[in-house]
Amino acid sequence: HELGQVARVHIKIDTGLSRVGVPFGAALPFVVDVAARPELALAGLFTTLVEDEAYDPVQITRLNEVVAAVQAQGLDPGIVHAASSAAVIQGTAPMLDMVRVGNGFYGFEPQTLVDTKPILSLHARVITVKTLMPGDSIAYHRRGLIERETRVATLPIGYADGYPFSAVDNGAQVLIRGRRWPLIVYMSANHVTVDVTGGPEIQVGDEAVLFGRQGDAEISISELARWGSSSEYKICTNLSPLLPRVFRYSGVDLA
Repeated sequence: HELGQVARVHIKIDTGLSRVGVPFGAALPFVVDVAARPELALAGLFTTLVEDEAYDPVQITRLNEVVAAVQAQGLDPGIVHAASSAAVIQGTAPMLDMVRVGNGFYGFEPQTLVDTKPILSLHARVITVKTLMPGDSIAYHRRGLIERETRVATLPIGYADGYPFSAVDNGAQVLIRGRRWPLIVYMSANHVTVDVTGGPEIQVGDEAVLFGRQGDAEISISELARWGSSSEYKICTNLSPLLPRVFRYSGVDLA
């Protein structure tokens, strides 16, 4: 208001998730009040579904009742929306005026539901390659004691970057030169080590894929979620904002 600007707002209606939003039974006076304020412009009404096949229709009915009541006051409710990725893909809720795809946008929905293609991947470059001998160790407190001659590559990524900490203990792998290699022992905040013994000669600067595709090989984010006792949602949202983002279209890096 002090800036002389009008803010376009979408009002969330709590129709049953019981988290945030205006309770549906009290929504009409709230919406009318917002619409009357000169510094605000009503742009939409929405709700979040609980994703229960039997209860979602109840929520949609409640939202529609609020919309009808708002319209009866001579007001334009704006864009009405409720469906997220799950509702869109499984068809458990009407699309209304708009849909909100999050997880589905990344292409991580189960292939049994829809033919999706993941668009997010996590990459790093090999920064060191060393040959360790029996008796050598990796990580603090000599947690990783080497028992055989081992070729070790280090990647500059760790749990501070959002890579799940427990993945190393559950058999996590990465792709380098189109082949799977196991992570070994302890992960630090900014580094993880890979056993690259045997196979093609791994060199500093080689690309490593922590999830995503490399040639014909792939490590899915679902695999990483299992290794890390996590979920696709948590991995996506926990990736550090300090990680560089590269946007690619038709094989060309845009930024």
